[in-house]
Amino acid sequence: MAVDELVAVAGLVRRLGRCQVVAGRAEQLALADAVANAVTAFDVIEHFEDDLKAVWEFPRVLKPGGVRVLTALAFPVPWSGWDVALKHRRRYRRWGMQALLEGAGAVEMRGTYVNTVPFIPVLVLRRLQDALHISRIGQRLEDRVPPAWLNRFLRWMFVAPVLAGLPAPFGLSVLAVARKAGDAGRARAEKGTRR
Repeated sequence: MAVDELVAVAGLVRRLGRCQVVAGRAEQLALADAVANAVTAFDVIEHFEDDLKAVWEFPRVLKPGGVRVLTALAFPVPWSGWDVALKHRRRYRRWGMQALLEGAGAVEMRGTYVNTVPFIPVLVLRRLQDALHISRIGQRLEDRVPPAWLNRFLRWMFVAPVLAGLPAPFGLSVLAVARKAGDAGRARAEKGTRR
């Protein structure tokens, strides 16, 4: 099952028959309590005004022992017109993502940076786009599907370091995996402070 804020996107995915889709918001998932084994949010939480409210909603729909898997844009250094055009509100560091998830009752949190290899090239590209004023959303290279051979190479470049378990001191994104805390963990988290 998937949730998307845009009714049109939910309808499109439904028509394609890929999976069951519900129109809704991450802060108020249209799902019953404790129904999901996992909740994923890939490059989503950086768009929310209140990211903590959204990640608090995820454990509500998780079964005991359920897992949250999130990715979000990393480091403020690559911030550019691209972020503005896509309505990003923030970028995260690994420790900030960990604090966010712990603040929402997560336990057994693991985090790492991903998309490490292209970090410097993308940083240079974003700076050039901003300097030349060509970072409008309609001119993004990312919106074009590359040839199959290049797509395979890019997939390897983005994914291979993570699959190999290589430590990554930086990356374009941060990946976090966290298990749902029990009632004691939630009570502790609610007493804690926000990041």
